[in-house]
Amino acid sequence: MIPSEARAVINIRLVPGDTIDVLVNDLKKLVNDPQVKFEIAPEGGLAAPNSSLVSDFFSLITKACAQEFGGVPVIPFMSTGATDSAQLRLHSVQAYGLRPFPVNEADDARVHGDEERLPLSSFPKGVDLMVHIVAEFSVTR
Repeated sequence: MIPSEARAVINIRLVPGDTIDVLVNDLKKLVNDPQVKFEIAPEGGLAAPNSSLVSDFFSLITKACAQEFGGVPVIPFMSTGATDSAQLRLHSVQAYGLRPFPVNEADDARVHGDEERLPLSSFPKGVDLMVHIVAEFSVTR
C-alpha cells in the first residue's frame, strides 16, 4: 500500500554563512517533484557567521595546543558530531569546538557508538589543555 500522504523532518546544520533558502532550492532540484513540499520551521534556517580564526581567543587556543602537545598545529574543521554553535555565533560569540583529548583512529571510530569512550591516559592531557586555555584567557580579560 502506498500512503496518500507522508511527512519527514530533516534537522539541518548549515555551513556558517550559508542560508536555508539556497539549501531548500538545491533540495527541490534534487527531488524534482512538484508534489513534494518543503517547509522551514519558524526557528530554522538562521545564517550564522563563522567564528573568526584571527581572534585573540583562537590565537590563545593555537598557542596553548602547541605548548601542551609539542608544537602540534591547530587545524579548523567542520564536524557533524559537534554541538551546533549557530545560536552563539548569531550573537557575536566566537565559538570553537575543541577536541582536547588525544585519541587514535579506533577511538575516533567509536564516537557516538555503543562503545564510545576516551582512553584513560588521554583524559588528564585534555583537562590540562582546557585549564591552560581558560586560565590564560581569564588573565587577558
